[in-house]
Amino acid sequence: MVLKFMVLKFMVLKFMVLKFMVLKFMVLKFMVLKFMVLKFKVLKSMVLKFMVLKIMVLKFMFLMSMVLMFMVLILMVLMLMVLMLKVMVIHRDLAARNILLSEGLTAKVSDFGLSRGEDIYVQTSKRRVPVRWLAIESIRYKRYTTKSDVWSFGILLWEITTIGGTPYPTTKSESLARKLKGGYRMPKPSNCDDKSYVLMRK
Repeated sequence: MVLKFMVLKFMVLKFMVLKFMVLKFMVLKFMVLKFMVLKFKVLKSMVLKFMVLKIMVLKFMFLMSMVLMFMVLILMVLMLMVLMLKVMVIHRDLAARNILLSEGLTAKVSDFGLSRGEDIYVQTSKRRVPVRWLAIESIRYKRYTTKSDVWSFGILLWEITTIGGTPYPTTKSESLARKLKGGYRMPKPSNCDDKSYVLMRK
């Protein structure tokens, strides 16, 4: 009887130890799973942060390459304008639509259909002209000089900055001269820096 009691006591004790070990193992397993979930969340967060950072870096590199390309384009157009000034040519239709890019991204000014080889040209014909790219004196008095082309260059800069936006989008062509004479100038595009905008307005 005593032996049987001792065996039962031992078995109960053994069962309690086993139960305690199983509970300890379950707690440990739960803690490991919790740690793995936490580690997964941290890794997921790090991967997402890395992806966002990578996208931001790629976006920045793309924007910088676009800015650089636009700056090179603008410099090439300026060089062509200086050349036209030297040979006394008034282009009269300087706009983004008339800037061609060759395979090597070399800018070429095209469409000399309205150009004149004079210091000052006063239009006497009723030929239609691109009003939104014209200087105030050209719209009002049909008077063109190399300075008129400089005005058109400012509009060209605005077109490049807005990636092909139409100048004075909210203004009708008929009321443009009056509005410009009153001091109106196009607002600064959202992706344009202050220095470029000052250059556009000169």
